[in-house]
Amino acid sequence: MDIQGLDVVKYLNGHNTVRDGTLVSLFVRDIVTEPVVELVFEVPSKESIRTVKLELRDVQEFDYGYTKENPPNVIEFVKCLMTETGDFYLSLDPYDERESFISDKDNDYFRSTFVKLTT
Repeated sequence: MDIQGLDVVKYLNGHNTVRDGTLVSLFVRDIVTEPVVELVFEVPSKESIRTVKLELRDVQEFDYGYTKENPPNVIEFVKCLMTETGDFYLSLDPYDERESFISDKDNDYFRSTFVKLTT
């Protein structure tokens, strides 16, 4: 299944998506010219592990705080929304996932003008 734009926001805000999953891959390419970020999650399901891939194009900004001492664990909270300017926004460590706006207290965030989700 491939979905784009607002449908991705609706999907990621639903149950059994990347919450309670693990980020297993973060790939950045063309960072100088046309930034693209690919995020791959493994999400447990009743039968097996499901893979969810997000492709972000025309990346406006991202800040993912990786350290070897604190590697990514299970994703407990997710904030996903479309901004007033039509950008896709995802935080994997939001200050408050119930907020419907970008907070300067959000962590591990990505903002782009295009998003595609593949499961």
